[in-house]
Amino acid sequence: MRTTFLLGAAVCSLAFLISCSTPSPSPSPSPSPSPAKHPTSCNKDPKKEPHFHDCNGNIYLPGHMPKECIPEEPPETASPIEPDPIVGTYQIFYLDWPTRQFVYRISANGWDSYGLRWEKNGNTYRFFSHSDPSRTKFHLSYSSAKSDPNIIMSEDTKYVRFEGIKQSDDPNFLFDFYWLAMKEKIKGVAGPRHLHCINVGRKERAAHGNGYAPGSPPNFAETREQCEALCPAYAAWSASRQDLKYTCPEDRKGLDSIVGTYKVLSKSDSKRKKEIRIWRIYSDGSIVSLRGSPSLVWHKVGGLYHIENVSKQAPLKVPYILKYHNTKGKSELISTRQVSWAIEAVKISDNPDYLFDLFRVAETPPRSGRWACANIGRKEAWGYALTDYSSSAPDQYASTVTECEALCPNALAQWNRSYGQSRPKQSCPQDRR
Repeated sequence: MRTTFLLGAAVCSLAFLISCSTPSPSPSPSPSPSPAKHPTSCNKDPKKEPHFHDCNGNIYLPGHMPKECIPEEPPETASPIEPDPIVGTYQIFYLDWPTRQFVYRISANGWDSYGLRWEKNGNTYRFFSHSDPSRTKFHLSYSSAKSDPNIIMSEDTKYVRFEGIKQSDDPNFLFDFYWLAMKEKIKGVAGPRHLHCINVGRKERAAHGNGYAPGSPPNFAETREQCEALCPAYAAWSASRQDLKYTCPEDRKGLDSIVGTYKVLSKSDSKRKKEIRIWRIYSDGSIVSLRGSPSLVWHKVGGLYHIENVSKQAPLKVPYILKYHNTKGKSELISTRQVSWAIEAVKISDNPDYLFDLFRVAETPPRSGRWACANIGRKEAWGYALTDYSSSAPDQYASTVTECEALCPNALAQWNRSYGQSRPKQSCPQDRR
């Protein structure tokens, strides 16, 4: 019975289509007929005509299709979770130190740019101590009003109080904000301290130096030229507080050919084949290495460059002695003697502050258990990393963040084999998505 009905419906539909088809033109012209006063069957609205569905070779009317022939509706996509309003990049103003400002970043993952964990607590936000993760270091309140500070520190804190103006909802927002400071912290080492204009608004690393004191001259500006103009007064004030000499960028003109940014590799005949570092060699004799630490200084002896470690924690027993080559447009520093840490350093730019993409798998912030890909070529801060440089060690460096994240599982597995019992649970970026 059903088959007969469906066949009849199909025949009627076919007859309808034939009766409504356009007639072939007549061989002799004839006057155009006047419009019909009453609609015919061919004037029916096609939207109201039945639509037939073919499924597995059978023809079905709407509403008569079996379940297996009805297409599934697309799943509803979950709307993205909006980050907390406090997340973003801020310019910070100290309430008691009007000559001091800095850049502060609060991320959606529950950490800030200084490695403090935070959580929302009612109408305020708690930021926890480094030394004691259960102890509150300070509270912040948030306001979205454009005419008021967006974050304000509560009064019940021993921390130096500040308030901040939000620059962007993006915690990785980059803008020009220069800080007059040293690139490194050096204690117990003789010699001048060299002040630089460091663009902390673009995540360049800086040491705090000794500038946190009431009555000091300002050490921040929106342009490099304005920042360098502040240096003489700030250097004189710093020298008056300590029996040390401070130099400004204007004092250090005249560049040696060694100055620039280098990618440092272990030599092919060395056992440490996978070690990669970045050296930023400055004209004042300082070298900022991968972490932004102050450990290395250089001086020229004849035609060779001696690079020494001034850190008391990990001094070099024997300095690097390197020779500078510039052949066919390729500049590099090469070890002049065979030692276990023989290196070659390929110059990337004559600018020691040159930025480029080089990602490293690292635990960031330290002791958080959260491994990520820090762009060390753009001076992004990072925490702990794998220190196994043997030929069997997993790769840790890549030129893109996608390639870097693909290296994370192997690096993390090696880390867990070495430190897993004494550290919190570790995770890669793809584990947290």
